[in-house]
Amino acid sequence: MKKQTAVEWLAQWLHDNPVVYQKDYYAAIEWAKAMEKQQILDAHWDGSIYWDSEKTEEEYYTKTYGGDK
Repeated sequence: MKKQTAVEWLAQWLHDNPVVYQKDYYAAIEWAKAMEKQQILDAHWDGSIYWDSEKTEEEYYTKTYGGDK
């Protein structure tokens, strides 16, 4: 199963929740920011483990997130 980027998650959440309280929008944005931070930390960790890999950044992204949509 491919992971979602933080932007994809937020876009899906906004689509699924068109009418909610303002505080819920702020909470969703904060969740997406936390998700993005964790994804950056994970990518750094993966890069430090596999630094000598012959995979390009594009190959890593495609494997992890499914490429451009």
